[in-house]
Amino acid sequence: MFFDDILKGNIAFTNRKLIEGEIRGICLYFHAFGDEDLIFAPRALDRYLAENGILSVFIFYDVWQFGNDITAKTTQAVYDRLCEKLGFGRDIPVVLFGEGVGATAALNCARLTKEIPLAGCVLACPVTDFVAHAKARGDMDAVYFTAFRHFGCNFEAAIDSMSPIMHINEMPDIPYRFILPVQNDPQIYVDKFDRGILPEMQYVRYIEKMKAAGFDVEVHKFDFCNCPLPENIRENAADMIFSMLCGGQK
Repeated sequence: MFFDDILKGNIAFTNRKLIEGEIRGICLYFHAFGDEDLIFAPRALDRYLAENGILSVFIFYDVWQFGNDITAKTTQAVYDRLCEKLGFGRDIPVVLFGEGVGATAALNCARLTKEIPLAGCVLACPVTDFVAHAKARGDMDAVYFTAFRHFGCNFEAAIDSMSPIMHINEMPDIPYRFILPVQNDPQIYVDKFDRGILPEMQYVRYIEKMKAAGFDVEVHKFDFCNCPLPENIRENAADMIFSMLCGGQK
């Protein structure tokens, strides 16, 4: 799709070299807006998952793609090539994990990547309503233009087509586990980090709608304020990922 060998390019980082024995599942990992978009050494999460036979795949998607269709196509292409290169069957379970706008990307990938066998999603503070997010922050025009300028429709329709809260009835029937902060910081921080996500108009409302639609939803609250997640909270996320992929069986 993008390269003859997509994994040969600078497309993703995996913990493959850390895993001894059988690979039991895959975690596709989407970073927060403003977090590192390239990594070249394993993080604590990668090491923890490797110890339990889980392949972590940190996808190098553009930080300004905002969970658009290109992010989903890149994710599908990386998954396809991993299956070919590592000899996986197409039944190996996959969990999507994202932080902040990375969780937004995970939600949109769950909806748009039809050929990935999903076991669930672990989502930290996703942006789900793009229009409300832009109104709250006031600094998203350039980001949205970059993310959605290639769509063959007007700008408002393009944004709606990627805004997760508009597409709940199209989501796959899988478990969704939300990681949310105990602390509520209503301040909008106009900087590069995911520090301007207002709970009530974003993930709180989205979760209510998901529950009302009958999805398998759980909310887990921890002592943090904003994404990117602190490393100790990522360990909790890793436990949820492991449980979805392996049923808690060591």
